[in-house]
Amino acid sequence: SLPLTFFDIFWLHSPPVERLFLYRLAPDADVAAIVSNLKDSLHQAVRAFYPLAGRLRLTPGTSGRYELHYRPGDAVTFTVAECDADDADIDGLASDDPREVAKIAALVPPLPEGGRLLALQATVLSARRGLAIGVTVHHAACDGSGSTHFLHTWAAACIGAEAPPPPPVIDRTLLLADPRGLY
Repeated sequence: SLPLTFFDIFWLHSPPVERLFLYRLAPDADVAAIVSNLKDSLHQAVRAFYPLAGRLRLTPGTSGRYELHYRPGDAVTFTVAECDADDADIDGLASDDPREVAKIAALVPPLPEGGRLLALQATVLSARRGLAIGVTVHHAACDGSGSTHFLHTWAAACIGAEAPPPPPVIDRTLLLADPRGLY
């Protein structure tokens, strides 16, 4: 378990951060192999970022203190979907033109119930011409830098990089104390 600090608690009731990455696929792309590789490499990345597989919960025996709690066997939700709708064309989604939020909202997964911290979705777009990767993370578990670090680690594992990014620093004792009781 990792206790939330006064830096984290500010984000406790904020909506999750949602990110969407769009990729064009080659006409001869082996989509099944790509999705399989995403799943396998996700396993490697989550191993380094294991708190993201856990849950946000009240710390037992405390009043109002929260923690990220991971138990062996916890996992990250990874959804694979296909979308053949006309409005799910990679060219239309990846353009610089304004888009309706409703058209892209289905490409980003919701966080599962129960205090889960991370959810991922890979959506194969119309005619297998594109791939959308949606990432939803609870902001109290991960800031922008940490989220990007996780994505870089996942990408490095996906391409089989010999030297992956360094693991995250999870040790909370390195943070400043809370002498004024800001928590």
